[in-house]
Amino acid sequence: MVQQDFFWAAYCQGVAVGDTEVENTYGFGTNKDFETELDNTLYSIFDTGSSSLMISSVYYDSFILKIMA
Repeated sequence: MVQQDFFWAAYCQGVAVGDTEVENTYGFGTNKDFETELDNTLYSIFDTGSSSLMISSVYYDSFILKIMA
């Protein structure tokens, strides 16, 4: 078993676009169908060379609704 990651990763509580005003943020809330290691966080991999954003299907629908609002 690998004891450490070989990439940039951390537990993420949410994302913000533009600034961190409440209307521009999205936090990962509790989901009864999905357990996280730390409350309201997702283990996230950061790739500065990527031109796309990938998000778990668990949060996809609510994330898109927040963007469109």
